[in-house]
Amino acid sequence: MSRMDETISAKKEKRAQLEKLNVPVHPYSFNKQKTIAQTREMMDKKVETAGRIMSIRAHGKVVFMDLQDSTENIQVMVRESEVDDNKFSWLKTLVDRGDYLGVIGSIVTTKTGETTILATDFEFLSKALRPLPTAWNTAESKEARFRKRYLDMLINPESKRILDARWLIEKEMRRFLQDEHDFVEVETPILQPLYGGTNATPFSTHMNALDTDFYLRIAPELYLKRLIVGGYDKVFEIARNFRNEGIDQTHQPEFTMVEWYETYADYHKMMDVAEDLVKHLVKKLYGELKIKVGEKEIDISIKWERLRMEEALKKFVNIDFNSLSDDEVQELLKKNNLKLKTQYSRGKALFELFDNLVTPHLIDPIWIIDYPRDISPLSKQHRKNPELAERFEAYIGGKELADGWSEIVDPIDQRNIFEKEQKNMRQGDTEAHPLDEDFIEAMEHGMPPLGGIGMGIDRLVMFLTNTWSIKEVIAFPTMKPLTARIEKETLSNNILTGIEGIDNAVISKFPEMAYAQVIIKNVEIKKSNKNLEKRKAEIIEQFQDITTEKIGEMNSIQAYRKLFKETGTDWHKKRPSPEALLRRISQGKSLYNINTAIDAYNLAVVETGIGLGGFDADKLDLPVSLRFAADGEEMLLLGDDKVTTTKKGQLIYSDAKKPITIDLNYRDINQTKLTKKTTNIALYADGGPGISESEVLDALKKGAKYIMEFCGGNMGDITLYNQNGKKNIESSTPNSKPTNAVSNNTVELPTRDKSAELLKKYIKDESLINHSEMVALSMQAYAKKLGENEELWYHTGLLHDLDWEMFPDEHPKKALSEWLRDYPQEMLDAIAAHAPGRTGKSPQSTLDKYLFACDEICGFMNAVSIMRPTAYEGMKPKSIKKKLKTKAFAANVSREDITQGLELIDKSADEHFSFLIEVFNSK
Repeated sequence: MSRMDETISAKKEKRAQLEKLNVPVHPYSFNKQKTIAQTREMMDKKVETAGRIMSIRAHGKVVFMDLQDSTENIQVMVRESEVDDNKFSWLKTLVDRGDYLGVIGSIVTTKTGETTILATDFEFLSKALRPLPTAWNTAESKEARFRKRYLDMLINPESKRILDARWLIEKEMRRFLQDEHDFVEVETPILQPLYGGTNATPFSTHMNALDTDFYLRIAPELYLKRLIVGGYDKVFEIARNFRNEGIDQTHQPEFTMVEWYETYADYHKMMDVAEDLVKHLVKKLYGELKIKVGEKEIDISIKWERLRMEEALKKFVNIDFNSLSDDEVQELLKKNNLKLKTQYSRGKALFELFDNLVTPHLIDPIWIIDYPRDISPLSKQHRKNPELAERFEAYIGGKELADGWSEIVDPIDQRNIFEKEQKNMRQGDTEAHPLDEDFIEAMEHGMPPLGGIGMGIDRLVMFLTNTWSIKEVIAFPTMKPLTARIEKETLSNNILTGIEGIDNAVISKFPEMAYAQVIIKNVEIKKSNKNLEKRKAEIIEQFQDITTEKIGEMNSIQAYRKLFKETGTDWHKKRPSPEALLRRISQGKSLYNINTAIDAYNLAVVETGIGLGGFDADKLDLPVSLRFAADGEEMLLLGDDKVTTTKKGQLIYSDAKKPITIDLNYRDINQTKLTKKTTNIALYADGGPGISESEVLDALKKGAKYIMEFCGGNMGDITLYNQNGKKNIESSTPNSKPTNAVSNNTVELPTRDKSAELLKKYIKDESLINHSEMVALSMQAYAKKLGENEELWYHTGLLHDLDWEMFPDEHPKKALSEWLRDYPQEMLDAIAAHAPGRTGKSPQSTLDKYLFACDEICGFMNAVSIMRPTAYEGMKPKSIKKKLKTKAFAANVSREDITQGLELIDKSADEHFSFLIEVFNSK
């Protein structure tokens, strides 16, 4: 039983004892008359309040508690002489931190000056079955804080302060617009038949009731404008929006905006109102018109400057855009590694240069106005310059705060702009604005002069609270689930999908059956690659003498044909993939030209004669099994227009929900199609009776090698499935670097000085540098003891937390993908495996395991050494073990990881700790 299980069991036992004493463990209500904040002001008065117990400590005949509600906390003192004896007994023995209690008493001040409720009675209100964490605001717990935000709010006052500020900002925003400017708050649809209102990539969904695809709202703009057509003069909406784009420090796919529209107003009036709103909010939050952005205090009470975009380019980066020719502009883009999403225009180039070069300089509040019209499809043409739009954006701290404009009210003008956007869409711009005929028809009924603005509330809260991570200002930020949700379904013939491996019925009929699988993450798939085309030509030349007779004589082809015959499949009509590809070569045809991923692994299919299949791993509901089909299971095969239904006994791969291939080579388009949007590939190699497991593994490794050569990516460990179940095989095939797709298995280690420079470039915190050096020394010492590569182990330990300080949310992926690309893959794999909850890669190699085992314990031992006047000298393993039992000591260090580390390297605590003490003593 785990430690957590033991804790829960103990709390359940206490609950049972309370019930035996007839104490209601979850009563229906309590007469809470005052909040704790109000209670604290009622000195010498009787109070009746309630909250959660945040700490409880007994001292003989007195019990002290800290009680907390949403407003404040307060100490409670319960004397045995003041309350019922039985109540005092169960309070002292059966009540824990995290439980809820109602308290009646009077407010006093203790000798230490602390405001306290002296209880005369109390009621038990709720029993918590899980313990509360003792510390939740440490950097090491950041990801856990966001996943269990309810605990973060409870334990971390700073998190609650930020969220409280958010709710106040939204409340005051409503009051300002409604009470001071007479706006009407409205609601518009989230599910929309056509997305619009900005340039963004939408989420799509399907509505069964109407059998129609819909989009999640990317902006409320076009519906708010329909309300203007309907007769409203001033409207606003605080809207949840959804954009299927990236996640970073300032962007989330689900976010909140406020948009408001005012008739008879232009963009100057909209800026006036928005500026006053921000000042109103700052005044409500802080009582003055100053905010901090980073370490800089900014006075927002002044009138904000209004600067044209081309003027900003000249003022901040000394580029006189209007004096440049198109050739010079394009050269400037190239010099700064900037690319336009669609064909070149001066307006798009101007914005690209501004957005990348100027915005970091926009710290003080500023309005950037008069944007290029070809990037502002909903903005009105500038009254003086037809190349520009009357559009503005507010910037503070280098980030955009608000976006608005004088609105287009001419339906003919709007149609022309939408049609230009359609052209951009056809040229590949995924963010181009669609043509909304219904909206144009609404405009044709007449619209008055109109001004509009949109303001991201998440980002506004970031500015106003000086919090530079969007996840901190959202109560429940979007995060990737830790594990894929697996649903098991029973089919008509009682075959259960969701098994992992080969179904028993298949094993019974084909005892030699085996297949292998590997996940390749972070690939970059393209339409073609010159080196790949060259490799295809070489392989075609290598097999140019192949004939259909020779193909039929190949061992693997004979094995597949025999397998097909046994399952009732005509191999003349449905050929295994190696036979199909080899026959193309024998007929003088080229190999397929699909994309770099499929074309790459097809090279291995031809060379090995073993069938391979690549799946979009993110579309699979893992695990995948190899089983016989039931009658009537449906698949839409690649290249087919009609759904195929299976016949009982056909051989299929199936994920936890449905079939994904039939007869090894024929694949469901919805589940398997690899496209340029695919980032993670599940690659499978097909075995069969007469095909050895080593042939299957060699083919899989070769296929993965080719994918990574031409698509980049990081390869996980290979899993082989056979009649004995599954076994993990540590991959000997080198991974490639994600960006340039060059294998680095022979990469030489940089010098220690180079690694030390890298460490100090990205880490400024001396304690984190010290921790990294401690892990490096421990890894070097273990490498020497085990006969491993001391330099490799040292560098791995030194750089394992390289991105932790600057990019804690992306650790360790940021360092792996960008900063450590010149280091050996063994090292990158170990760094990935030391954070399995973030990367999905568990420790497998000896290097992986020892890094995991040294990381947490080094941090803990450092904390112990700080408490000792002689540091590591004279330190004993038993003192470390004793401190480990004290949960409040170095609470951010995971005891579970330390225990797991000991298991990974198969050492006792005494053995591991003694070795490290010796290492650090000789430091």
